[in-house]
Amino acid sequence: MTELVNFGAPSTIPQNLLSGVLSVPDMFLYMYSVIDLLGTPMKQDRYRDLISVNAFAATKPYATEASVGMYDEYLAKTFAIASYLTSAKSFQTFLEYGAYCPTPLYWALIGDSFNKFLGPLKSKLESLGVKINFNYQAHTLQLNQDGNISGVCFERCKGFDPSLSEFTWRQVRRDFLGGQAPELELVNIEGPLILAIPHEALSKLLSAAVLNRNPQLGECEKLVSVPMASIHLHLNRRFSQRLGAMHAVLPPEPVVLLNSNFKLSFVSNSSLWTGSTNTYLNIVASDSRPLGNLSAPSGFTADRVWNQQPSTLSIDHPMTTLDHILHEFRRFVPFEQNEIEIELLELDRNSGRELFINDVGSWKWRPESQTKIRNLFLAGDFCKNDIDVVCLEGAVVSGLQAAELVRQRDGIGAPIRIVAPKRHPHSTFWPLKILLAPYAAGAKVWSFCNELIESRNR
Repeated sequence: MTELVNFGAPSTIPQNLLSGVLSVPDMFLYMYSVIDLLGTPMKQDRYRDLISVNAFAATKPYATEASVGMYDEYLAKTFAIASYLTSAKSFQTFLEYGAYCPTPLYWALIGDSFNKFLGPLKSKLESLGVKINFNYQAHTLQLNQDGNISGVCFERCKGFDPSLSEFTWRQVRRDFLGGQAPELELVNIEGPLILAIPHEALSKLLSAAVLNRNPQLGECEKLVSVPMASIHLHLNRRFSQRLGAMHAVLPPEPVVLLNSNFKLSFVSNSSLWTGSTNTYLNIVASDSRPLGNLSAPSGFTADRVWNQQPSTLSIDHPMTTLDHILHEFRRFVPFEQNEIEIELLELDRNSGRELFINDVGSWKWRPESQTKIRNLFLAGDFCKNDIDVVCLEGAVVSGLQAAELVRQRDGIGAPIRIVAPKRHPHSTFWPLKILLAPYAAGAKVWSFCNELIESRNR
């Protein structure tokens, strides 16, 4: 099997170099370009550093088509963004954290996210006296004469879960609830308010009054997010038996499927979670936009509660988004349609819950946690923070930033200490960059000769 393992660890360099994912010279040049990027001083606020990963890598004299293309495989599947759009500085920050501590490559839950993460977090918050109201959406912000937030108007969404539905609550009310009138509820704000919402939701709350107080918040409209579709695929015992007969094992680590349409990757939850019996795979299509105009279909989404239309599978002759993704996935992990546990099959296209992307120049438009409205603070991975790259850690740090700003404003409690991940200075990589430069030149010649031989053999 051609595979890369724990790419940031020095101990895996020989294995990855000989992995067969790329030719040896092209893989060496890809690795060298990573070292080159790590050793290049860059700043978010310098115009000369407003370049994409592709622009950085492709303009180097040692670059080859294959070595540069490897970035696209990595970035598109991990962050849902092409290398020619990805901020080189943001990606550099991500690499710096991994280079300082390459092992373990990642942490994973050994169970579903609600029972292992969200549920315990909810219980802890409630034990501290936090009141959590579900099925509400922020509708408008109200300001008082002093220009502070005096209230938030919420719209109640009975039985509606916006974190799973492809519809907006307005569409559900109009199309499935007979045009039911909105139920609005005003909550008065007497102290600080932290809005921990996506940038698209924040933009919808920016009335003329809010923008007059803080015009820079309008720049959030320039931020970009894209959907990453995911499929919960449960396969029955017949598949498990066939897998065992082939002496094959699905790894517990995330698997990136090279050269796949829709930029597919998957995790075998059943290989990772304790107590699993049959095979349970979570498939992610990082670029499902080409399928955006097709039906999901709703019978295999959370919207089957509202839109109870019969849905069928047609994997051999794809007709829907689900069909196309499963058809492509089957090229890499063969399975039969009768091996699917249909009642557990579900697609989430994440419409309305898109992933913020670190495209070139976006840092300038990202808001600070502190706004110009004295009692309004922001949190979310799109806010400026030391982590920079879109991820759970960035969202957490932005929340800590907002909490510390509130603490400073009200003068209560002890300071909230935010521990920044460690990273090597750029100069650490300079000796390696210089030492390997002659080998990079040799690898470029080797790669060129390979291309020449291949072209003559065609």
